[in-house]
Amino acid sequence: MLHFILNYKSIHTTIDYFKAKGFHDNSFVAGPLYTPLYFNMLNLPEKMLNDVIAELKNKLISDPQGYLKNSYENLLEYYTTTQWQKNMKGFYYHVGKMDQRRNLEAEKVFPELFMELNLHGLE
Repeated sequence: MLHFILNYKSIHTTIDYFKAKGFHDNSFVAGPLYTPLYFNMLNLPEKMLNDVIAELKNKLISDPQGYLKNSYENLLEYYTTTQWQKNMKGFYYHVGKMDQRRNLEAEKVFPELFMELNLHGLE
């Protein structure tokens, strides 16, 4: 599983859903999406990124095992140590192009994300 802006919260919902269905922690391998750059989580406004980091820390407190634990640790390490130049304008530009090409509106497909982004503005 790749963790990126469009699934910044829902990746945890997905994992929790499958764990509740009996899937073992070794069923999950997650990592950060590096490219395209405009979908990288590190572009998120600082408040949102800090919320993601806090969620990962909370997930580690619940004592995951195996690959899932390793995934959370690796994501946390990447989000807390990587130097990054935020570019949310690039995100909006490319999502707009995708919307045109697919005849969709990302704000309707990902309402929670865009509500949060609207609250925190561009960084």
